[in-house]
Amino acid sequence: MGRRTRHAARATARLALRVDELVETRAGAIAAHGAELRRIERELHDGTQARLVSLSLRIGLAKRAYDRDPTAARRMLDDAQDLADEALAELRHMVRGMHPPVLTDRGPAGAVRALAASSGLDVTVRVDGLEGGARAPAAVEAAAYFVVAEALANVAGHGGSGRAEVRLARTPSGLCVSVRDEGRRGAEAATDGPGADGSGA
Repeated sequence: MGRRTRHAARATARLALRVDELVETRAGAIAAHGAELRRIERELHDGTQARLVSLSLRIGLAKRAYDRDPTAARRMLDDAQDLADEALAELRHMVRGMHPPVLTDRGPAGAVRALAASSGLDVTVRVDGLEGGARAPAAVEAAAYFVVAEALANVAGHGGSGRAEVRLARTPSGLCVSVRDEGRRGAEAATDGPGADGSGA
């Protein structure tokens, strides 16, 4: 067998091995995706959905009791508020475990602008150094996204202001995020610590 023939045989063997590895990796990714979907379905069904059903029942009972027993109706509404808070906390916890698709599609700047547009606030978004160039790791982008989402929710719910400013900036170690409002209890969050790979969030 000549040198070229041996070289071609080795190249063919390497290619076949690589194809097998890719097929196995794809199968593993599909299996992991299916398992994650089933986990999310279980959490929604057993946790959040059950709380929302109970919440709806409590509100219905409170409406029926309102005229004849306002004190009991208020107590039921208090319970309903607690259930709503618990359901919201569960949803937030679940969402934090997922990578928002808008980050993949639009990057951190576009994703934050989408958050601002849907927040119900007058939000100014300032972006510094994110246009072009390599993107930060997915975990860093997700951390920045959730910082902004939580801060804007706090501004809307507790800040007492209809205006806010979000700033995203690239730093040597990753991303810097700040959120400010003009209310009496301004929301401000900034993180620039090292991530798992040495990048900041």
